[in-house]
Amino acid sequence: SAASDVYKRQELYYSDYFTYSTDQAALEFSASKNVTVTVGGADTDGWGADATHSGTTVACGLFYGTGSSTNGTVAGVVRCSNETS
Repeated sequence: SAASDVYKRQELYYSDYFTYSTDQAALEFSASKNVTVTVGGADTDGWGADATHSGTTVACGLFYGTGSSTNGTVAGVVRCSNETS
């Protein structure tokens, strides 16, 4: 998924720069067709990301450390808006 790919890219970026980034180009991340990814709140302590697809109303999110996500509830775990728990 896009959120999982952002997670991997953030870890690679952190290993080089000791901080996380909101800049998808710097992360060398490009979302798939019809997918929109928003990375927010990135700093040395964490980051958050949310992903949507134009063909559905479901949104998924993921965060790490002190970051936050609209749908993420457990750090490092992708959670989507259609999940009930």
